[in-house]
Amino acid sequence: VGAVVRGLLGQRLRDLRCLTRARSCEGCAEVARCDYARVFGVEGTNAHARRYWLQGVPEEMSWAHGARRVTLVTLGSESAVAPYLDVALRDALAVLGDPRGAPNALTVSDIERGTLGELLSPDAHGDAVRLVTRSPLDLRGDVEAAATLCPKVPGVGVLLRAGVRRIDGLLRASAVGAAPPRVEWPDLRELRVREGEMRPWRASRFSHRQGQRHPLQGIHGALVLDGAREVVSLLRALAVVGVGRHTSHGLGEMTVEVVS
Repeated sequence: VGAVVRGLLGQRLRDLRCLTRARSCEGCAEVARCDYARVFGVEGTNAHARRYWLQGVPEEMSWAHGARRVTLVTLGSESAVAPYLDVALRDALAVLGDPRGAPNALTVSDIERGTLGELLSPDAHGDAVRLVTRSPLDLRGDVEAAATLCPKVPGVGVLLRAGVRRIDGLLRASAVGAAPPRVEWPDLRELRVREGEMRPWRASRFSHRQGQRHPLQGIHGALVLDGAREVVSLLRALAVVGVGRHTSHGLGEMTVEVVS
């Protein structure tokens, strides 16, 4: 469902904001000032750092009946295009009905603006943290380096390294200030899992542009981590911006809570 929503969202935003009405973006001379090109990332822009991400979109193969809150989050530099993104998202969601064929009933959009700090969960400090995925995390990275960083939980090391890449990509895409410095990692040799597990998740999506189905993979579950004091701030930030691949489809969403 997330891939379908993303496709419909992009198509509608292009309908609303395309400057040339050309059939394709390829070779377009207006890419530099095009809202669609900047937000979705096409040739001539930073296509590897999506400037928006979705939360609350189901990862299943169909939209289950019932109320659901869907959120689109975007960088502050895209505030001018936010009303058009709102319209595009609402139109995309309206297309998807419940299994009985009825269209989705949409309520009035609630648009919030704030800094990352204002959007974070309430500040808290502690040595243990509960991490729960709300959608699968599609994580890729250097497993050997992750094992060196977190020898007792290499999988969490992959998550943390992916999180730093995520924050770095968003900072570069926002073009605010100089390039961020390299991360100096704290000592995470005592980071360990107290309870819980992450389970493999697999699905697929169909690309109309390429005319073929692509596999999706990730992990889904919940963990309580001990020895996480040094990475609580990073994890809390990732609860807002997401982590891993396909955040524009709604993957990579999680909640983070400091526990006793």
